[in-house]
Amino acid sequence: MRTAPRIYTADVPAEPLERYSPGGYHPVHIGDRFKDGRYHITHKLGWGSYSTVWLASDSKASRPVTLKILTADHERHPREVEILKRIRASSLGGGISGRTNRLCQLYDDFTITGPNGYHTCLVTEIGSTSAQLLAERYSSERLPGWLAWEISRQITQAVIDLHGQPIVHADLYPGNILIASAEGQETLLESLPQPKRYDIHATKGHALTAHLPTYVVENVEIPLDTSRKSIVAKLIDFGQSFEFNSPPSKINTPLVFRGPELLFDSRWDHRIDIWSLACTIFELVTGQPMFNNILPDKEGLTREWIAMFGPLPPAWAARAPITDSEGMDEFSVGEWLRECYFENERRTDFAEEHIEWLGEMLEGMMRYEPGERMEAEDVLRCKWFERNWLLGC
Repeated sequence: MRTAPRIYTADVPAEPLERYSPGGYHPVHIGDRFKDGRYHITHKLGWGSYSTVWLASDSKASRPVTLKILTADHERHPREVEILKRIRASSLGGGISGRTNRLCQLYDDFTITGPNGYHTCLVTEIGSTSAQLLAERYSSERLPGWLAWEISRQITQAVIDLHGQPIVHADLYPGNILIASAEGQETLLESLPQPKRYDIHATKGHALTAHLPTYVVENVEIPLDTSRKSIVAKLIDFGQSFEFNSPPSKINTPLVFRGPELLFDSRWDHRIDIWSLACTIFELVTGQPMFNNILPDKEGLTREWIAMFGPLPPAWAARAPITDSEGMDEFSVGEWLRECYFENERRTDFAEEHIEWLGEMLEGMMRYEPGERMEAEDVLRCKWFERNWLLGC
């Protein structure tokens, strides 16, 4: 499918500038202040389909924060804010230990009005980068083993905490894992360069409008100190999340991280997170997705599932685009894990027995029938998580 031609461009990677229109992004500039001057914009951190994300200074609390400004038209806003408030209330009420809390905390929320409509703004704690982008900082695009293990453990704890609310995340993948230094995160911000601004250009026949910002800001990369072998990983982005007893009619988890029930069944529960968690841990450790993510489609993914896990349950097979793994070798999760980890030229920190334990754990998490999958608490009790085998602790 051909993409629509761009009307606006800038000489730097940026959000789709055409979405600076009624119902879309809010135009933000360095130095802007929000909520009666309390939040002062200092850098741009990134963007998503439904938001732009900024580093800001909170003058009231005297701390740096992340300010996420959502698009004006996105229907998920009330649910995301409600979920974040529940997490905050549970943390303040002792439902989640502050020492082990691995869910991103909401500090504040408010609404602004701009040329493109009304926008919900979420103020949260800061981090350095996502687990997905962190892997790209390494030459092999594979995390050091100790770091992959630590992120996996902390995010498994995050799922335990979230399910205890009881809330389903429903969008768990490495891009929604925030990584920060365990200590000195605010000191690292002092070394940030000045934000870079780039002009916006309109193609022939179009003009710049008041719906656009006057310039585009380049994303800044916040440093991450891993020298102490100590990091904090937190689960972020609760826009797809829902309560156990209120599943939505549609979920937009990235295709290769979706549990099969999301494709072939009309019912699902919190165990979709267990499947996604398994896919996430696999990618954190090996440096590559468990399933083909190059232009993925349901037919190809189903074929991979059948090759790895065997025939689909009869009720699902009746709804599936295919029912065989024609053209693919059959292999187990453990066999595929071993091949992806050892049979290439990337760094290999873990021993064969460690990878064997990991394979056994993943197999217990990736059962067709959701009721046969391990719960998050069971995952954390597996041999793989007994200790950080590369640090001896």
